[in-house]
Order: sequence, then structure tokens, then C-alpha cells
Amino acid sequence: MRARLLTLALLLAASSASAHEGLKAEIQALDAQIAASPGAAPLLVERARLRRLDGDPAGGLVDLAAAGALAPTLRIVSLERGLTELALGKVASAEANLSRFLASGAPSVAALTARAQIREASTRFGLARADYDAAIKLQADPDLYLARGRMDEALGQLDRAAVGYEEGLRALDGAVSIRLALIRVELARKRYDRAIAWIDGVLAASPLQADWLLRRAEAHAAAGRPRLATADREKALAELDATLARRPSESARVSRARALHARGRDAEASPRPRP
Repeated sequence: MRARLLTLALLLAASSASAHEGLKAEIQALDAQIAASPGAAPLLVERARLRRLDGDPAGGLVDLAAAGALAPTLRIVSLERGLTELALGKVASAEANLSRFLASGAPSVAALTARAQIREASTRFGLARADYDAAIKLQADPDLYLARGRMDEALGQLDRAAVGYEEGLRALDGAVSIRLALIRVELARKRYDRAIAWIDGVLAASPLQADWLLRRAEAHAAAGRPRLATADREKALAELDATLARRPSESARVSRARALHARGRDAEASPRPRP
């Protein structure tokens, strides 16, 4: 659990460290506004947000303490404090502040997503799922659909995961990442024909078919149809060989190796060396 929470904090810190250089100019502009209006709590909250994004969450907490003293009922202080504490790895207090914000009025995607990530990292999958679900109701986003489905899978609720991924596909016009997740779940549910139907929908419109053919081959093999699996793998190999002859790429080499291994041609399965 501690390792997962540390990883989450490090990822957030890395994201903040790579913030756009223009943030510094925005912070300097706010410095002048705050100097002219020292009692303006919303300006302090905004500077705290920019400092967090610019990789200075500790400085943000100073601003938030001042804003909270000036305006104790300003609920956005709790939201920003939660996000800032999360960036600092103060997970327990971050969750408390995010919960305080969510309990005091209208929800926000940022608050729900951050709290869901904390809960997921500490393996409270049911609570995390509820937060991801609430966030989806506010904003249709592929990462949110994937996260909610991931919680369903972690809880062993594959049927509900499949329903959720299908909902995401309808809302987001067939996002590939969600389709891949749905195919994985259908295979896990042993709904091989359903998985194949989803793959066929992509194959019909895809100029590059090898990876999808290999996925369909896996589904055919799992369903006990070795001849169909072999046909798909051979077709994928033909496309990959043509691709490598025309424009070599590491992804094509890896896919070719996977297809050869599945065909039992292990002597040829190592990716070809770069020319």
C-alpha cells in the first residue's frame, strides 16, 4: 500500500515539475495583484494552484493557509489544499480535505478523480469506483471509463466492467483504449464470439490489421478454433513482413516475434536486428 501511494505522489510531482514556463509569469502577475489586494483570498488560492502546477506545492500551502484565515468558508480552499497535499504525499490529509470539499457543495471532476486515485492506491476499490463513476457523470473521459472498469475488474465484477466499457465506447465514439479493455474482459468472461465481434469492427476500418489479427487469433485459440487462429496469425505475419520490408519499426518487430512464437516457430521468434 505504501509503495502504491508513494508512486502516486511521485507521478503527481513529476507532472507538476514539467509545468509550462508560462506559469512563472502568471505567478508574478498574481504577486502584484495580491500586493495591491492583500485580503483577496481567491487570488491566494489561484496562486497556490499555479505554484502546485509549477512544482512548488509547499509554497502553495502557505498561500492556502493565508486564504483559509481570510475566508474560512471559501470551500475551494479545501479542494486546492487536498490537491496540494496529495502532490506532497500527505495522503491522509489530502483525502480528508477532498472529502470536506465534496461534502460541502457541488462536486468537481478534479476532486473526485484525486480522491478515487488515493482510494485505488490503498486498494479500497469499491470506494474508488464510486468516485470514478461520479466523475464520469460530470465528464465523459476515456481515462475515467478505464479507471472505473479497472475497479470493477479488481472487484471481480467482470459483467459490470463489460457494461461500463460498452457505455464508454458509445459515449466516446469507439475509443481504442476502451475497446481493448472490453476485448480483454470479454476474453476473461469466455465470451469469445463477443470479443471477436469487437475486433472485427476495428478490422473493417483499419489499414494496419496485424495486431488486431493477432488478438483475434488469441480469441479463436481460446475458443478451440486452431485453424482460424493459424489463418489469422499467418495473415498477420504476411502484413508484418511487408511492413518491415517497407519501413522497419520496433513495434512491428515485436508483433512479428509474438506471431512467430504463437505459431511455434521459436527459432525465428526473436525480433529482427535493426538494419
